[in-house]
Amino acid sequence: MSMKNLFKNFCFAGVASVATLSTAWANNVQVALEGSLLKVVGDNLANDIVIAQNIAGDITVTGRNGTTVNGRPSFRLPRVALNAIEMQMEGGNDIVTVRNLQVANDLYANLGEGNDRFDLLAGTNVGVNASVEGGLGADTIRVIDSIVGEDLFVDGGLDALTATVTRATIGKGLTVIGDEAADRVTITDTTMADIGTVETKGGNDRVDVSLVMAFAFAIDTDKGADIVNVSDMMTAEDVGVFTGTENDRVTLTNVMSGKNLIVSLDAGADAVTVEGVSVTADAVFEGGAGVDTYTDLGITSGIKLDVKEFEVFR
Repeated sequence: MSMKNLFKNFCFAGVASVATLSTAWANNVQVALEGSLLKVVGDNLANDIVIAQNIAGDITVTGRNGTTVNGRPSFRLPRVALNAIEMQMEGGNDIVTVRNLQVANDLYANLGEGNDRFDLLAGTNVGVNASVEGGLGADTIRVIDSIVGEDLFVDGGLDALTATVTRATIGKGLTVIGDEAADRVTITDTTMADIGTVETKGGNDRVDVSLVMAFAFAIDTDKGADIVNVSDMMTAEDVGVFTGTENDRVTLTNVMSGKNLIVSLDAGADAVTVEGVSVTADAVFEGGAGVDTYTDLGITSGIKLDVKEFEVFR
């Protein structure tokens, strides 16, 4: 079973019990603590909430811009040892901000339809897995100055995704998935013990990855005129960049791969620039159909350097 389905099976069990709370208020978010599981359910309006925990363990959910929480401006839960949190925001252009939250197990957020924003900010520590899913709409998802004990999963759903992961510590892997739209993914100053994966699918996408340490890393942008910039990356094993048709630009700067590097560009007038790249085993560059440009400003490979299907060399 996929990680996504595991999150859903865990989080949606018993969600109906939250939905039975009073829904007499418009632009209201319902909050309930069931044992050590915190459930947050929005409505179909533009909900705007902040979920924060203080040093004493008190969790406060505060509404902003007209949003109420259980019919009040804010709702406080004293001295909570939180095992897990589930957020189901439903429709509307929602904003969810999470700060300083300590979660022993899993965090799951489904943003629903609408142009939503989700921020997992400074001081948040998720003991196991964190999963944030968008729906139909252009979503912005940010994970900044946070710790995830195992896997971090970000899925923008349908429409454009803007995803940012900055100064995060991830105990296992990172997965970011966009859609057939112009996605923007930025990952910087982040470490992960397992594989990092970015998949943006179609659209004119941009992926910027810098100051990252990982076991391995793969970027797949599929069709569209895409831009991929990778700098100051170190991996124990493979690094892969795969673009689809149309005119793509890939720049690799100060990248160290502990095993192999492959860049495959498919059709289109593509361009690759490498500078300060070090590969322990094989480095392979495939230009594909079209007039492609390869610019070598510095690359070393321990076994093989294979540059093929390029027409212009600089």
